[in-house]
Amino acid sequence: MRAAVLIPCYNEEKTIGKVISDFQQELPEAVIYIGDNACTDDTVQVARAAGAEIIEERRQGKGHMVHTMLRDVNADIYLIVDGDDTYRATDAAKLLDPVRDGSCDMCIGNRLSGYQPGSFGGFHLLGNRLIRLITNRLHQVDIPDMLTGYRAFNRRAVNELNLIMGGFEIETEINIKCVRSGLRLQSVDIEYGLRPEGSTSKIRTVQDGYRILLTIFMLLREHQPMTLGGMIFLGFNLLAVIAVISGIIDQNIWIFGLGILISLTGSIALICGIILHAINISHREIEEQQNNSLDSLLRTGPTVQEKEQV
Repeated sequence: MRAAVLIPCYNEEKTIGKVISDFQQELPEAVIYIGDNACTDDTVQVARAAGAEIIEERRQGKGHMVHTMLRDVNADIYLIVDGDDTYRATDAAKLLDPVRDGSCDMCIGNRLSGYQPGSFGGFHLLGNRLIRLITNRLHQVDIPDMLTGYRAFNRRAVNELNLIMGGFEIETEINIKCVRSGLRLQSVDIEYGLRPEGSTSKIRTVQDGYRILLTIFMLLREHQPMTLGGMIFLGFNLLAVIAVISGIIDQNIWIFGLGILISLTGSIALICGIILHAINISHREIEEQQNNSLDSLLRTGPTVQEKEQV
C-alpha cells in the first residue's frame, strides 16, 4: 500500500528538517512531500537536502496548497501534517492504522486531550469549541478537534472530496464534506506540543476565524439550503415584526412599509431554500442511481454475447 506524507509549508525553515527526519524514521516506506506555498526563506532547500519531494503552489493559503498536493500525489493512503513540529511523528501509526485496516476513510488527530501547557491560547480553545458547537448544530458533524492539522485519508476520501477553500478553513471544509459524502470518520487522541523557538504561527485569529465561520454557513447553503432559508426567514420576520409594530405606534408609513419589505425578502429566501433543497434531492437520487448501476455492472461483468464477441 503506497503511503504519502504531505506537509504543506510556508516559511518553516526552522523546523522542517526535524519534521522530515522524524517521519522518515517512523514511516520509512512512505514518500514525503513538502508543499512550497511561495516560501521566502530556506524551507525548500532544507527539505530537498533532507530527501523530500517538493510540490509548488504559488497561490498563498494552506487550502490551495492542500488541493495541489492531493491532486498531484498518487497514493493509496495519505497523511497530512503541519511542518511546524507541533505534531509528533510517533502518533502517525495511530492515524494510519484505522485507515489501513478499513475501519474508516479518514482518521483525525484530536489535540485537545493531550496538549502541552501554553501550546493553545485561551481564545483559540474557545474558538475551536464554538466552531465545533456550530458545526454540530448545523451540519450534524461532531468532531472533537475541528481545526486539527494532522489527519489520514484513504484514496476513496480524496476522490470524493471536492475542495474549494483556500485558507485555514480547509480543515472545516474537509470535515463537513466527509460527513456529507457518507465517509467513515474516526478520531484518535494525539500529543500536541509547543512551537520551537524561532517558529511563528501563520494563523490570523480574527480574520481566519471569520473565514471559518463563513465557510460553515456557505456549506450550509450547499448541503442544507432549506435550513439556511428558514433561518433567514425567521431572522428577517423578527425584524419585520419590530418594524411593523414601530411603524404603527409612530404612525410612520415608511417604517411600516420597510417591515413589509423585510418580511417579503425573508419569504423569498425561504422559497429559494425549498427549491434548492428539492434540486439537491434530485441530484442525489440521480447520483445514487448512477452509482448503483455502476456497482451492478461491476458485479455482473460482461454478458455471454459480449464474451462471444470478444
